[in-house]
Order: sequence, then structure tokens, then C-alpha cells
Amino acid sequence: MPQSQNVVSIDKESDTSGESARTGSAASPPESLNTLGTLHARRRRHERAIACQRESLAIFRGLNLPRGELTTLRDLGDALLAAGRRQEARAAWREGIAISELTPLPQTEEVRARLASVAADHPHGRG
Repeated sequence: MPQSQNVVSIDKESDTSGESARTGSAASPPESLNTLGTLHARRRRHERAIACQRESLAIFRGLNLPRGELTTLRDLGDALLAAGRRQEARAAWREGIAISELTPLPQTEEVRARLASVAADHPHGRG
């Protein structure tokens, strides 16, 4: 597997992924990238977050893993919204919902709720 183009260090303060090390579980590379993106988003490093999540999404798609795609699209939408990119956030969430229509997934209602809350902010479709 090619090395990630997104080699980024996270300082101790922002590393909340220690749970995997304590439990002995290991996340897959695309899960790790999505988690890294979420950590960047929490630190308001939106472009880094978006880059990690897009890379994660590409891997999940390549592996044909819809659950990973939906989770990553949910988190990508959150990062895009935080970056002020409302239209792109809505598009990511809509794409996640479309994936879940083919394969029912537990995260679907969570993604629908996010999309509805953003749509409610702009009832005339602007945003």
C-alpha cells in the first residue's frame, strides 16, 4: 500500500486516540486518516482535516466499504461546514445518504439530522 501523502504530526494535547493503544485494537489506515482529520477539525485546522478525510474516503471507496464511506462523509461534511463551505458540506452528507440507501447503515439518521439542521438554517436552499 502506498504511503499516505498526508504525513502530519499531532501534538500530545490533541492526541485522543490513545484508546486504541490501551485496548490493543488497531484502526485501519482509512479509519486512522479519518480520525486524524477529526482531530485537525477540533484544532480548527480545517484544510488539513478536509485533506485527511478526502484521502480516507478515497481508500474506503477503493475497498468498497460503504460504512467507512458514510462515516467519513459525515465527518468530512462537519469539517467543510466548520470551514464555512456549507454547500460542499451538504453535498457530502447527501452523498452519504445516497450510499446508505443502497446499504442501510446505522449512521444514516445522524447524517440526515445534520443535513436537515443546515437546511433549516437556510429554508430557501441558499447554503
